[in-house]
Amino acid sequence: MILVKKDNSAICISIQVKNFDLENAIVIRSEFSTLDLTNVENVIIDMDNVKFIDSSAISALIFLYKKNDGNITMINVKENVVSVIEMMGLHRIFDIV
Repeated sequence: MILVKKDNSAICISIQVKNFDLENAIVIRSEFSTLDLTNVENVIIDMDNVKFIDSSAISALIFLYKKNDGNITMINVKENVVSVIEMMGLHRIFDIV
């Protein structure tokens, strides 16, 4: 459900689901837990495929944020997904470009 590309000190994680909800968030969080973030300075999450996000997905993203000690950039985020992230105040911890 994720594709990962690692390049030196950066990792790009592409979420491959349209609905990032409870059903998918459990699997994606598990995939996040297996990532080796040693020497990774920048984590980029490509949300291009994601059209819906719920609190379970937010929980998975926060898990990754804590695992990496912060510094997460989200790209290709749909407006409705940005709205959910902003409503929860998480735009303060995730860079959204």
